[in-house]
Amino acid sequence: MGYISIFFHKGTDTMNLFGVLKDISTASKKSNRSWFTILLEIFMLRISSGKVGVHEYFAFHLYEKKSLTQKKEFVGYRREGELDRLFNRLSWHALVNDKLTFHALMNYAGFPVTKNYAFYCAGKRHFFGSTHLEDNSDLQVYLENSMKTPTFVKPLCGSCGKGIYRIDSINTESQSVVLAGKGEVSFKNFISMLDDTLIKLGNRGKYGYLFQECLKPHHLIEEKCGSGISGVRLVILFDGETYKVVNSTWKVIFGDNIVDNFVAGLTGNAIADICIETGMVKRVVQGDGLEEVELNELNGFKLPYWKEAKALCLNAAQMFPELKYQHWDIALTDQGPVALECNTSGGLAIVQIPRKEGVDNLVLRNAQSNL
Repeated sequence: MGYISIFFHKGTDTMNLFGVLKDISTASKKSNRSWFTILLEIFMLRISSGKVGVHEYFAFHLYEKKSLTQKKEFVGYRREGELDRLFNRLSWHALVNDKLTFHALMNYAGFPVTKNYAFYCAGKRHFFGSTHLEDNSDLQVYLENSMKTPTFVKPLCGSCGKGIYRIDSINTESQSVVLAGKGEVSFKNFISMLDDTLIKLGNRGKYGYLFQECLKPHHLIEEKCGSGISGVRLVILFDGETYKVVNSTWKVIFGDNIVDNFVAGLTGNAIADICIETGMVKRVVQGDGLEEVELNELNGFKLPYWKEAKALCLNAAQMFPELKYQHWDIALTDQGPVALECNTSGGLAIVQIPRKEGVDNLVLRNAQSNL
């Protein structure tokens, strides 16, 4: 059972044995490598420093013919947690993980961020320019009288795009909101939906919900991807001397999605490898692992305001000196780049999948040695 537990654990390794065997068979045929070789390699990479899980092995295409040294550069979610603990002081996490605190600090420093309209949270928190909705009755009154549309609604301490809604309009006569992708929902049911999400978030749910403006993407991006915000992920690392952009990914919205999260390819969205120097799209993929599809029509597209986006992250990163490995989400609008959020651990899979390269490279190892 000890060996089995190495392969199958929580998170990205929640796979049934039949599914794993099927994937090994498919990978064997695609790569012309034996079952035994692939199975042995999965085991070796799982116990290596990168801690790559079973699902990640296929998502990263590690069954393909590459050297073992190259494959050991890839980082699984378990190793990502270790990197967070190594580079980022835990006592500083709340400054970016709590979106109200993050927005307040960014606003005070003069960096462009989304405008917050209101926050729904028990207690006595107060933030300049945002309406505090302390309970259900406050929220009911706000929906009836003060609601601006469209409005983006998301947990103050959520992740992975869960529990997020876009309110497109309000119908005061029927006492309902019109949610993107869900249609008309009564005020009562909508409030219950928010409360249920906060309960599921457990301890993080106590921070509540944020109501904020809906940004519009830059017109060049809108022509390619529609009206949703396809955000840019910029990974910033302090190497002992200065902050640097070490990885970049473009999260491309597809279909009726209102968020750009990739979630192991299950959402239908795509992710793109971006040249750090120029902001040019190099490789775009959709789907997951063995079902991955390349989307060549976006290759060569140059993201607008790229230099400004990098400058925004590099300057803002210095506000958090005890967070030395930061993952920024940036919206590119006609007015320039806007900071959406910063994370201490941002899902390095979305960087490694389109690049087909691991992130545990010389730059990262040198930074570790300078801590």
